[in-house]
Amino acid sequence: LGSCTTLAAARGPVAAQPASWVAVLRDTAVAMAHLHAKGIVHRDLKPANVLLAGDGGVRVADFDRALHLRTGDQIRPGPRDTPVGSLAYTAPEVLAGAPYDHTVDVFSFAMLGFELLTGQRPHSERLAPGVPGSWTRAQLSEAVLGGLRPQLALGDGALARAVQELLQQCWQAEPRDRPQFSCVAEKLDAMITMRCTGDAGSAMA
Repeated sequence: LGSCTTLAAARGPVAAQPASWVAVLRDTAVAMAHLHAKGIVHRDLKPANVLLAGDGGVRVADFDRALHLRTGDQIRPGPRDTPVGSLAYTAPEVLAGAPYDHTVDVFSFAMLGFELLTGQRPHSERLAPGVPGSWTRAQLSEAVLGGLRPQLALGDGALARAVQELLQQCWQAEPRDRPQFSCVAEKLDAMITMRCTGDAGSAMA
C-alpha cells in the first residue's frame, strides 16, 4: 500500500479514521519494540519509513542509519559529527550532539504520531524553505532544545485525550522519562480495545 506518508495523503488525518491510524501507531510500536529488543536503534523513524503492507501489517524500513547498541551503552557523537536523522523528528539530545541511546526512536515516534493524527508535519509552519521568516536548522534545533513541541490538540474524546497524553510522554526532553516501546504498544492496544467496546467515549474530532 505504500508508506504512511503516501497513505495519509490519500486517507486524511485521524479525524477521518481515528481507530485505523491508532492501530497503525500500535503496530509501529510493536515493530520498534522488537527492534529494540534486538539492540537495534533505527535513528530515522518517520512516516516515510513506515510501510503499510497489503495484509494490513506495518513494516519499518530504511535502516541506512541504524546501529546496534548493547543494553546500557550510548552512542557518542564526535565534535564534528552532523546530527543523524530527519530534522523534524529528531530528539533534542541528538540535536545537541550529546550521547544518546534507543530512546531517540521513542521521541521520533511521537513526532510521527503527531503527523499521522493531525495531517501536519511537525514544525511545518517553521520549516518552509524559501518562505520569508522560515527557520534555519540551527534555529529549530535551539528551539527544540528549549522545549518547543508541536501544538497537539486531537479533541475532547477519551481516545483523543489518551493518545495525546501518550505522545506527550514520548516526546519528553529527558530520555529516561520516555516510555519503552513495549509499554507504548500495550497502551495503544488498550485504547483500541476500549474504543471497540464503546468504553473510550467519543472519537477524536
